[in-house]
Amino acid sequence: MKKSKDIGSFWLQLTQNGNLVGEFIDNVTKKIVTESADCRERDKLDSFVGTFGSTWLESDRPKSMVLEIDKNRSGTDELTWSDKNGVRNYGEAFLSGEEKLVGTYWVAEN
Repeated sequence: MKKSKDIGSFWLQLTQNGNLVGEFIDNVTKKIVTESADCRERDKLDSFVGTFGSTWLESDRPKSMVLEIDKNRSGTDELTWSDKNGVRNYGEAFLSGEEKLVGTYWVAEN
């Protein structure tokens, strides 16, 4: 994954039903926005690793992508947000505190 300028930070938390809820902020609007993601497939019940249908507001319009979370060799999590045109955003995160995934994300370079 080629890393460009970080554009934002986020946190995500697993719900009791295996879905994700969280918030993010980018370096353009500086507005904190919610993100939610419905579980499509997960490796283990106590893991963030899996595939989710993610939704949030961008410029006050709903945006939806497929969120995939995988572990990398260093033990942190790698995230990708994709749509029909391919990967749009990448992220890196670590587990913190009350089962929250905390990280940064950036725009995918073509």
